[in-house]
Amino acid sequence: MTEPDREAVQLISAEPEQEEYAPVLRVLIAVAYMGVLAAVIGALAALLGAVSGRQADHKIMMCAGAFLAFAALAAVLSLIDRRKRREFESAKERLLESAVRFEGEVVSAEKLVKRIRYANEWFEDRSWRFVIRYNDENGDTVTVKSGRYLNDISNVLKNTKVTVVRTSDGAHTFEGFELRDNGEKGVTLRVAETGGVTEGE
Repeated sequence: MTEPDREAVQLISAEPEQEEYAPVLRVLIAVAYMGVLAAVIGALAALLGAVSGRQADHKIMMCAGAFLAFAALAAVLSLIDRRKRREFESAKERLLESAVRFEGEVVSAEKLVKRIRYANEWFEDRSWRFVIRYNDENGDTVTVKSGRYLNDISNVLKNTKVTVVRTSDGAHTFEGFELRDNGEKGVTLRVAETGGVTEGE
């Protein structure tokens, strides 16, 4: 049995898997569910006190009230969250439906190096992104950059062709990166390094 290739060709995204559409609301929902959990734990603690002979009726009633209040809050916030998610996804679909697609080409890669100081030690945060050029509807050459990747992307492509998707809000996404197979030579991109120093706590 051969050992699996440790250098398998892939693109490991450094971007969030899901775009945030209502971050404050999501935090409030988490707090509401934590309140429900705290009420349950409080009720259990009060029941244990009652078993040991202590008066715990009023504590159990308070915990039950807190449970109902936090559960109702979590339910209402979850309904609002569901509606906001639907609105967010519908708006995103409308943007994609009206998007314009162009044939583009990956011309180089950019390596971003950020040095971070933490606890009197320096660490390096490295990421890569593609530099892509395409001709827009006016025939003008436009240069854009992809999202960030965690792995070295300077030799992962089979060819440099890519589809550039431009939405009406001016944002760009990219489709059709063709990755080389293991053992293939692929396209080696020129890499420019950028970065800076960030002082940590």
